[in-house]
Amino acid sequence: KQKRRMGADLAVVGVAALVTMTSDICSSDVPYLTNTVNVRINDVKIALGAVAPTPIRAKATEAILKGNNPGEKLLEEACRAAYDECKPIDDCRSTAGYRRELVAVLTKRAVAQAIERVKLEV
Repeated sequence: KQKRRMGADLAVVGVAALVTMTSDICSSDVPYLTNTVNVRINDVKIALGAVAPTPIRAKATEAILKGNNPGEKLLEEACRAAYDECKPIDDCRSTAGYRRELVAVLTKRAVAQAIERVKLEV
């Protein structure tokens, strides 16, 4: 959640992510590839706040992530999709352009953190 100052409790932008992943252990005839793990995003939910009249789900962004192996390129593509998907307005707390940039940055961070938490639990 990004806000201007501690006294103001109204968010400029809010992003939340929930990620579940699956992994397959693959055995191979090639010695250095035995027991490699194929990890992919099984399901993902992303919520965006303060960038539309009501909180919204970033369904196009979720579709990009779902079923793919997590990585930097995938996260970059997802944050661009979230940037395009939100519909912020200009108001006294922030401009629409700044909110779009924050959505991109915070979406990437939220999804990356959720992926890391899943990896730590495995």
